[in-house]
Amino acid sequence: MQSLGRVLAAGPPAGDDYWYEPRGMASTAGARVDMSSAITWSGMWAAVSYVSEDIGKVPIGMFERVKRGKRAAPDHWLHDKLHDQPNSTQTAFDFFEMMTAFALLRGAGIAEQRGVGRAMEIVPLAPDLLSPNPSTSGALRYDYRDPLKRGVVRTILGEDLVILRGRLSRGIIDVARDSIGLQLTLQRSAGFMFSRGARHQGVVTRPAVML
Repeated sequence: MQSLGRVLAAGPPAGDDYWYEPRGMASTAGARVDMSSAITWSGMWAAVSYVSEDIGKVPIGMFERVKRGKRAAPDHWLHDKLHDQPNSTQTAFDFFEMMTAFALLRGAGIAEQRGVGRAMEIVPLAPDLLSPNPSTSGALRYDYRDPLKRGVVRTILGEDLVILRGRLSRGIIDVARDSIGLQLTLQRSAGFMFSRGARHQGVVTRPAVML
């Protein structure tokens, strides 16, 4: 599943301040749970892959309203963007698979519209790097710490964003952080034990008791 790899690679470099902010919160089991760690649990990977791949396979195109219902409008300039290739690096399958994976994990898949007309591209953004920053007039806008520009913050208007919301706008990581953290802790503990040959490191003895 290529797009899940891109989900993991969507974060900023290791030295960025992002990694020192409280986005990936510690679970009750002690494991830090964020997108990168949660997806290392095979059960989470399988679940997100299953749903996002199926959504990615669904063909999406443009339609126009007619007197009785609607009909396909393949000649509309936006049809090719939605049906074939939203941007220069992703097919429609890759794009919607990635957006769905973000929506499942973080509660929203977010993409930015860049350019106008046939030159427009729809490019996914890392949802953890986007924060609302409404103007004094109440206009909806967001600040985005762009990992492709070394973390430089830029402002994006709400009208330039496409948002695919997860269930109740909440991601699996937020809802099931403790369950995921427990699985990660068990996985780490078992791996550590088997890396040492699953051998006992010591024996506790006591004097024999004469009855």
